[in-house]
Amino acid sequence: MAGEAKNRAPSAGRHLGSVAPSRVRLDLAAADLAAVRWVSEPLREVVASLRVLARPDRHPLHGPLVSLGRRSSADIDLLIHLVSVDDWLPHFLCRLPTHRPPDPLSLLTAIAAGDHLAAQRALDTLRSRDAAGGWQAWTAVEFLHRVSDALVGFWQEVLAPIWNRITDITRADLAHRADVAAGQGLGAALSGLHTRVGIEAQSDAAPSVWQGSGSGVWCIPSVFQWPRITLGQERPVPIIVYPARGAARLWESAPTSEPSRFPLRQVLGDSRVEILLCLQTPSTTTRIARQLALAPATVSANLTTMTRAHLLTSARHGREVYYARTALADSLVNPDE
Repeated sequence: MAGEAKNRAPSAGRHLGSVAPSRVRLDLAAADLAAVRWVSEPLREVVASLRVLARPDRHPLHGPLVSLGRRSSADIDLLIHLVSVDDWLPHFLCRLPTHRPPDPLSLLTAIAAGDHLAAQRALDTLRSRDAAGGWQAWTAVEFLHRVSDALVGFWQEVLAPIWNRITDITRADLAHRADVAAGQGLGAALSGLHTRVGIEAQSDAAPSVWQGSGSGVWCIPSVFQWPRITLGQERPVPIIVYPARGAARLWESAPTSEPSRFPLRQVLGDSRVEILLCLQTPSTTTRIARQLALAPATVSANLTTMTRAHLLTSARHGREVYYARTALADSLVNPDE
């Protein structure tokens, strides 16, 4: 697996690799390939959003997030300090992925009761890098509480209002990867993560920077990661955080649905046009039905018809099927773009 990262092994549990211009190779054994997993991870999405605030020049797509962050009453300065170093994060921000990610608010709240020793190490690192910081007199317990409070405030004020859209995008990406893996193979799914990512089997021909351990690889889509990719190796499973497909749709506003601007209504009908407008981000039958106050059976029938007409694509994620507009549908909904 080739990706982008720092050319050195990180400390376990503290690293989210920096994007660097050079390519590195991750050599995977058969056991690693058999345990490649795709999953969403709320805490890493929160970290990625904070890195947008720390370096907005690296993430031009997410200018609206910067504006929202500036209006937040949370201690944004403290949070930015925690994520500003490319190859280091406090231990409590490096939670290992799981197949069933918990609610983000519960994750952020739980940080207050985290590992005091790990918090003390993080404090020592911050003090060594910034002797003038306000954390000089903090205890580990106070540090954890302040960070937790800041994260909870940031999530509630900035991320919670757009979290459903974020979740829809990442789940649709996961469904797409599963569909590609099933139809084209694991190599195609992995190679499609980023333009600088490829796959190769384990080899003794050349030394590798990132060495598989037989524990597999975690692949995590992130809306705020766009357009960069990071590679971290933690305890010691490699973790790839890559930009989710359709990340740009997070900030799209719904086009006006005035009849004069949509002669398409005369062809497709009001319900189908409203469904297309609703699909600014990939979504499910149930969510669309709830949003438009339509019967789920009506929405399902329309989604099936438009999928057959190549206006939508569908991909399964667990028990849910996510629908997304095709380029053709985008051109019909946004004829002036």
